[in-house]
Amino acid sequence: MPYENLKKLHDAEIICIDAATTPARLKVVVKTTENITLELLFEQCSHYRVTDFTPHNIISRAIIFDGNSVSEQAIRETMKWLTSLSDAASFLTNSKLDELTASLLNGNIKLIYLEPSQGAELAILCKDFQISHLSST
Repeated sequence: MPYENLKKLHDAEIICIDAATTPARLKVVVKTTENITLELLFEQCSHYRVTDFTPHNIISRAIIFDGNSVSEQAIRETMKWLTSLSDAASFLTNSKLDELTASLLNGNIKLIYLEPSQGAELAILCKDFQISHLSST
């Protein structure tokens, strides 16, 4: 998996978000500051949340929550945010949160967070993801 490509997402603009339920996946298309168009494909998504999608959506940084670079507490807080709504708390029980956290720490699932500097904020819980180069101008 091209984790090094995540650095290319700094200051990239989200230009498209496409969700599918069968199969459960989320596609995010971004344009980098070098005018390279990349597709982020998140597969077998169990949960995702997108807020504040506006006409101008800039990524500050992409974070993979894996327990190595991020604390377990940060993982749990992000999972709670991911499974909540603006007007409702997370639907996860403590036991389900424990189960998902353990699964993530064991490498069975991935939690990716796209932190905004402007606009859309995204968190995705999935089995796998990949980044593909679509075009350059």
